[in-house]
Amino acid sequence: MATIPDAKLLCISTGYAQVGALYDAHKQHFGKDDDDVLVWQADTAAMNPTISQKFIDRELEKDPEAGRAEWLSLFREDVTAAFALDAIERCIVPGRTELAPSPHVYQYFGFTDPSGGRHDAFTLAVAHLHPDEDSVILDAIRAVRPPFVPSEVVSEYCDFLKSFGLSSVLGDNYGGEWPESGVQQAWHPLRAC
Repeated sequence: MATIPDAKLLCISTGYAQVGALYDAHKQHFGKDDDDVLVWQADTAAMNPTISQKFIDRELEKDPEAGRAEWLSLFREDVTAAFALDAIERCIVPGRTELAPSPHVYQYFGFTDPSGGRHDAFTLAVAHLHPDEDSVILDAIRAVRPPFVPSEVVSEYCDFLKSFGLSSVLGDNYGGEWPESGVQQAWHPLRAC
């Protein structure tokens, strides 16, 4: 397209979850008059008046959440993560990706969601209580996507946790003994809880 003057790319899609390329484009460009990208959002009745409103109403009654996306052109709110995206975004400091370990933090906490390296990401988070103790600050997040060697990720994560002065990490009971034994092999003082 860069070689064709005034080339236009047209994309048509039905919105789904409040994540991904379509949602990001909508959030960045929708409703901005001076933008180079036009995002058009319209319901089925406006785009195709040959589909009866009665039919649309029946479909909305069968499955209101799916119907909001399919017939009303609204992003679904029932398929987001544990927390609504707008609530998460209100907690983010723009431009900040991570906080370095600070000598002023009394205690850090480590959390992990291990993976065997084939299907799911192996994640890690470090957080601390805000001094007012009414909120938590998420200092850092790590995720390694498969495929990977679990023992190598455990070793990398142990080094990262040590930089925050951590000697324990909280995780679920995934995988029986291997996550805990892997952590113990990588760094004996760090124990998996």
